[in-house]
This record gives sequence, structure tokens and C-alpha cells, in this order.
Amino acid sequence: LGVDNPFEPRPDLRFAIDQGLQGGHHIDISVRSQGGLDPDHVDIQLDLLDGGVRIARHLTTDWLLHIDPDGPWCDYPQARMVLVDTEGGLLPPEQVDALVGRALELQVHLRTPIGSADASFTISVSEVRRLR
Repeated sequence: LGVDNPFEPRPDLRFAIDQGLQGGHHIDISVRSQGGLDPDHVDIQLDLLDGGVRIARHLTTDWLLHIDPDGPWCDYPQARMVLVDTEGGLLPPEQVDALVGRALELQVHLRTPIGSADASFTISVSEVRRLR
């Protein structure tokens, strides 16, 4: 897992939450994968859970992974995961603030015609960056 494009690894698995222009909050996470996947046709699903409750989901179908020239892997840069409550509304700011320092579960699912990859990570929130 990492951030940005080009991929910048985050070995500590700490990510910032940013406030969007429309008032919601999101986490941008980049994924790096290697193995038996077709990088030209990937269904991507990322789920972020807090205590077993999904607070964000990112879905992209039939997408293209970026083949990294420096190694045997592919990248999916900057999956934006908007934080939501259990009814699908934007997560209120006080609940966003409560995520700082908490252990969250990130589930990653990559599906292609020739293979799949599934992984689960424990990540944490380093800070909330709000617009000024």
C-alpha cells in the first residue's frame, strides 16, 4: 500500500484523511500488486472497515493497472475512498476526527480474467487535513 502517482510506499500503513471540496472526507490509497493478474482488465474493490462496519468503499470495473518499469508489479494509483456513515451519508466531522490513531481494516480485492488477488491490511489514520 502507498500513496500518489507514481507509487510511494507507506510501510507504516499510516494515511491522512483529506477534506474534499464538497465537505466530505476521504482517504487516497494506492495499491501495488504482482502475480498472475491481467493488468489490462481488472475489477478493483477496496473496503475500509472500522470495527467491522464499512465506512468507505472504492469500486472500479475493467480498469487498467499501471505497469511499473522498475519492477515486476503493477500499480493502481490513488483510489479515493469517501468516508460514509451506515446510511450512506457523509461521515460527520466529529466521527472523522475520532478515526485518528485508530486501527482500521482495509480489504483489497483485485479480479481479472486470469486470476485474482485478495489481501487485508490494518491501517491507521495519521491526521485529518481540512480545507482552510
